[in-house]
Amino acid sequence: MFKGLFLSAAVLIGLAGLADRGLAALAGNAVGEAIARSEGLSDEPDVTFHGFPFLTQAARGRYDEVDVEARDVRLSELSFAVVTADLRGIEVSIGDALSGEVTAVPLTSGTATVELTYADLNAYLDSRPGSPRASASGDGQLLVRSSVGVPGRGSVPVEGTGSATVGRDGIVVKVASVRAQSGAALPAAVAGSAAGRLSFTIPTAGLPFGITVREVAVERNGLRFGATAQGMVIRAR
Repeated sequence: MFKGLFLSAAVLIGLAGLADRGLAALAGNAVGEAIARSEGLSDEPDVTFHGFPFLTQAARGRYDEVDVEARDVRLSELSFAVVTADLRGIEVSIGDALSGEVTAVPLTSGTATVELTYADLNAYLDSRPGSPRASASGDGQLLVRSSVGVPGRGSVPVEGTGSATVGRDGIVVKVASVRAQSGAALPAAVAGSAAGRLSFTIPTAGLPFGITVREVAVERNGLRFGATAQGMVIRAR
């Protein structure tokens, strides 16, 4: 008898858990649709509500932690492979969420990570003179390659290492020294001009979720930005 009661209770608890997660998934879909409309995303981001039970949070309309993952986020001429955000203090009524009528998503704070592959970065750089190509140099810096005109030698393939830092208008890649890929010396004036030509800025204004980039790391497959959000409201237009 007790075994039967135990099994019945376990089944009920399991069903309650499934129902709770099911409602969380429905709310995640609704918030994902709202964010896609607000941010002009071509695809809805994946939204995951953390914490159990979900219904306890839903009853008060405030959620402690919500993860959002958006892929292939396009910003003007630049495409970012993945933007993930860990948002805190999200406020959405359960009625709006389940009815799909989410019009605003206020949040207290959040952190985010933005991934920019070298393939996407180089596609963006195609329009620059010399179509520079960037990759990791292996020492936490970027290796930027292009070609420049050298008097008496024609077009010469060159390369330089540069640092990536957060600037006012985006990520600033500044190439400090340039050399011929063959190892041959370059005239000082040509090397100085090429350093400026191989330097560039990656725009970050307008990234989703109102995030502000705070740091950048050069990794083997691309650049990774660390970002924050504070006291913002995502509005679904």
